[in-house]
Amino acid sequence: MTRPFDITTVSNALTLDAKGRGKLIFTVTNKSQQALRAKLAVVHFDTAKAGWITVAGDAVRSWAATDGVQQVEVNVAVPPGTPPGKLRMRLDAISEIRPEEDLTEGPEISVIIPAVEAEPKKGGVPWWVWLIIALVVLIIGGVGSWLALRKPDAPSEPPVATGGGASAPPVTPPSSPPPPSPPPATQDFANPQIQSAEGLMALDICRAWGTDCGKPAADAFCIQHGWAMATRFTIQQDRPPTVVISTKQVCKEGFCDRIDFVQCGKVPNLSIRFQTREFRGKQVTLPE
Repeated sequence: MTRPFDITTVSNALTLDAKGRGKLIFTVTNKSQQALRAKLAVVHFDTAKAGWITVAGDAVRSWAATDGVQQVEVNVAVPPGTPPGKLRMRLDAISEIRPEEDLTEGPEISVIIPAVEAEPKKGGVPWWVWLIIALVVLIIGGVGSWLALRKPDAPSEPPVATGGGASAPPVTPPSSPPPPSPPPATQDFANPQIQSAEGLMALDICRAWGTDCGKPAADAFCIQHGWAMATRFTIQQDRPPTVVISTKQVCKEGFCDRIDFVQCGKVPNLSIRFQTREFRGKQVTLPE
């Protein structure tokens, strides 16, 4: 494995502010003497904190062969009410062409979490809500009073038969159409596929090359098909070829994993919990 980049930062520790916010600046230098394109990935040593630390801007970038230096901003934001503590992370640069061979690991950074302010409680019901309720009550009361005081219409006389002929048969009013069926809450996709330059292929386990793996890729597939999220999915390991949904890259190696079933829905399935864990050097979010 080669290390084509040099990743440095001015400090190996960051203390967040009272709102749980902070920023790190890394210098990523291309020392290979050739133009490179790589993905910047944040590695969390504590998987429970995945999603708290993100790279600002494009995660995939290009470096020139000479003077190939870029400043990379990494933002940290922990939820309100997070107890004091410390988490560890690093920034890696992964070659887009040879991710398994050209990987540069950055220095380990300690992020100090102080006592983060809790999210303020929301106030009571706004005054305009009560105003709308009062107006609705007045309208309903006025309509009810008008209906109670309105005189009923005089009943119409039935038609009288003349001459010895039979009277016309009564007219049956048309029946109301049945109410429409409610739309389905979920939709299943067996063997979900993505269009690539080489045709339709199976959905890769990662939303981007080597990162955002598992549920992020399944969520992106559901969003493309008009749903809010993936409520359930299954995977198959070592089943190439696959297509990465965000970049349309094709993975034909023996280690390529695919998502072979996705259930899309409008609301999360509370009976299924997801957990992020490390799998083959990448963070994968899978059902527990």
